[in-house]
Amino acid sequence: MERVPVYLEVGLHAYAMCHCLRYPGAGFKAPTSAAALALAPRFVREEREWLRRMGETVPPGPVEIEAPEQVVLDVPVHEGDTEAIFGPELEPLTRPDLAWYLRYLGHSRADLWDLVRCLPDGILRSQVQAGRRTPMEILHHIADAEVFYLVRLEPETADLRGIWERSIHRHRPPLERLQRVREHLLERLSRLTEEDCRRVARHDPHGEVWSARKVLRRAIWHERYHTRQLERFLTL
Repeated sequence: MERVPVYLEVGLHAYAMCHCLRYPGAGFKAPTSAAALALAPRFVREEREWLRRMGETVPPGPVEIEAPEQVVLDVPVHEGDTEAIFGPELEPLTRPDLAWYLRYLGHSRADLWDLVRCLPDGILRSQVQAGRRTPMEILHHIADAEVFYLVRLEPETADLRGIWERSIHRHRPPLERLQRVREHLLERLSRLTEEDCRRVARHDPHGEVWSARKVLRRAIWHERYHTRQLERFLTL
């Protein structure tokens, strides 16, 4: 049995986001902390199985969930917003962990490409319901978020606006944008210094605290979350 720690972020209306630092793609939101802990084993099992299909060696057997940390913030978690940083993410990023996260990012992007190739062009521009993003808009949103995470790898004194403008590629088609933005992120990750791996920075406009570990966890979680969202369009 694998003991897997999950970390809870509780926001407005007691809504909870469950984060898994070991398997970041297993993150999800739930109406309460108790509901999050009840659902966590299923999400972790499913993410481990997905990683096995991607060729990763994952411990066999059942999982046992533990919850070592809970952070309470005034954020609309029910809308998917998340700002928490957890104790282990304040520790310097190690090279073995960076290698794991890079493989994880590669698996996540490959899965997203495979899914998009299954979606007919008409579906890419359709809506499940009014007010929800179309698949095309979701792909643009993933690219936007990845630039946001890329900027958070830098110290507060860096030319953050310049990095944003060089990386955003906002007028390109979504699949090309995703590729270009990912290239920027991977290039920056390839240049991480020991100082970058140790840095804990507080970025405007929200004063949110970031580390390299948190950037990688959020980038993986966000793409995996929206890939699962896109999978629903296959049933239309």
